[in-house]
Amino acid sequence: MTDASRIEAAGYGMGVTTGDFDNDGWTDLYVTNFGSNQLLRNRGDGTFDDVTSASGADDPRWSVAASFFDFDRDGWLDLYVGNYVDYSLADHKPCPLPSGVLTYCAPGAYRPAADSLFRNRGDGTFADNALLAGVAVNREGQPEAGMGVDTGDFDGDGYPDIVVSHLEQETNTLYVNGGTGLFRDESASSQLGPPSLPFTAFGIGWIDYDNDSWLDVLVVNGAVIGMDALIREGDPYPLRQTDQLFHNLGDGSFAEVTAEAGAVFESSEVSRAAAFGDVDNDGDLDVVVVNSNAPTRLLLNQVGQDQPWLGLRLVADNRDALGAQVLVDRPGAPPIWRHVHTDGSYASARDPRVLAGLGAGANAAVSHVEVRWSDGTAERWTDVRSGEYQTLVQGEGEAVGPQP
Repeated sequence: MTDASRIEAAGYGMGVTTGDFDNDGWTDLYVTNFGSNQLLRNRGDGTFDDVTSASGADDPRWSVAASFFDFDRDGWLDLYVGNYVDYSLADHKPCPLPSGVLTYCAPGAYRPAADSLFRNRGDGTFADNALLAGVAVNREGQPEAGMGVDTGDFDGDGYPDIVVSHLEQETNTLYVNGGTGLFRDESASSQLGPPSLPFTAFGIGWIDYDNDSWLDVLVVNGAVIGMDALIREGDPYPLRQTDQLFHNLGDGSFAEVTAEAGAVFESSEVSRAAAFGDVDNDGDLDVVVVNSNAPTRLLLNQVGQDQPWLGLRLVADNRDALGAQVLVDRPGAPPIWRHVHTDGSYASARDPRVLAGLGAGANAAVSHVEVRWSDGTAERWTDVRSGEYQTLVQGEGEAVGPQP
């Protein structure tokens, strides 16, 4: 359908994000490139218009990640663009391995590039509090590569935690939210960090793959600097690595279960992006993995549908209600917190629907769902049903008062 869609994307593509920036009910696309980016407006008939120039949303630098979100709560989606390094073909540097073979340069070989924030409408501002919050550097005070990032409440305390993917020998990082605006680096104690040391991780995401109500972690890996051992063997893909899956044990720690996750995790490829969503609408999250010099893989989850689940699509003024928080209350069991987003992972866009695994037995019952909308209001629904997707529209629930 590419030709019929009128999408002309001839740039050196890096990533994509999705959101209804003009509030017409149709999901639009923003494509990041090495060079000028593109904002593609969805016409609602299967075709798109390139409105980059008219919208003022271009960024001519090396952009990778991007995210639509309503930072000023005015009902219009704003756009954040994350740029990589200040690089041009004219100032390319040769970077050889110890063996003399040329490979990609590490990011530190170039000047960093600033990011961009495009405000749709309104007057809000930002302050960079990452260092004070404890998420700018790792436990040792060292900055790390930071390819992929995702947020989610993995420990069930109602506060979103952060997981970040990094280069090999840096470990992936878990920042645990203490609920006071401060985070702790629990990469080692959680057992997420040590198994990641030999890998360069890109796509990463919180995924309750078995629908037991606890968020697990999936990471896709692929080196950026050729590995001498593979080069000496004449391997045509000396950057390839296996991916990893970690199971949440419910006590603040994780166990790597890659070996039990199916034959696809035995493949060794150069993985980059990972996009999460329920592709077959069976109630569990699937994953699309984009690889370099290899086929794109669709990983269909064959585990989660065995457990009860609750699926929700939230609709508000900005259509997919990006930024809304969802509380799933279960009698006799801890509540489940999820949020509405299409960003996360690395250079990817995801399914905006909320999917909550309910666990087994008595825990599977749902007493009510509370939605805290991005404008600060909150509503409650008591007639939700498990085992199917339902749409909750702002203004149609029982008001429960303003929320922070």
